[in-house]
Amino acid sequence: MALEAKFPEGSPYAKFTIDVKDPRYVDAHANAERLGLTQAQFSGLLEHEAKRVSARASQPPAAPTPAANALPSNYSKLSTAAKFELALNRAAAKRNGG
Repeated sequence: MALEAKFPEGSPYAKFTIDVKDPRYVDAHANAERLGLTQAQFSGLLEHEAKRVSARASQPPAAPTPAANALPSNYSKLSTAAKFELALNRAAAKRNGG
């Protein structure tokens, strides 16, 4: 029996369509057939993936991380010794891949 791209009955995702050309779907479908999943199991798998994708899409984008090598905002007010220490620490971090 060929597995169909459909969500379980009563699923909140039933109003959405599944892109059967999406590589994630193609992989899931091939693995489901190889493992001998039933239609109900495959539909449950599709619903689980829809929940995951939906949850990720509803999260606010992550705040950009400040550049690791950015100078502190008070750099111009630092003493020469503090600037030198900062330069040495940045050079060491760069050497260590950071």
